[in-house]
Amino acid sequence: MSLLSQGKPARIKSVVGNNTGTTAEDVYTCPANCRADISFIHVLNVGATNTITLDWLQAVGSVSTKILSAKSFATGAFEQFADIRIALAAGDKIRITPGSAGDVETIITVTETFNPVG
Repeated sequence: MSLLSQGKPARIKSVVGNNTGTTAEDVYTCPANCRADISFIHVLNVGATNTITLDWLQAVGSVSTKILSAKSFATGAFEQFADIRIALAAGDKIRITPGSAGDVETIITVTETFNPVG
């Protein structure tokens, strides 16, 4: 039995984000009745030089934890977290916020484990 799924139904998926503005984009939101284990994050700046903030917003208490904080990215620069391990609860989000309008792309790989209620 896997420690990730512990005998519960689980699925692995990748989600993408493409932020061209300056407001926070919810790249991934953990669904209700699930736990999500993030194992990979890739952030790419396609547009002009930009500062990028990547954060984890916890649904309980609205606590924001920075993964990247206003990091400067040249055109074509990327940051990859291939060995990251973050366990999200239902409603938790991973968000990306560019400092200026451009084209910031994000890929997140996650294992969602269903937690039945009742």
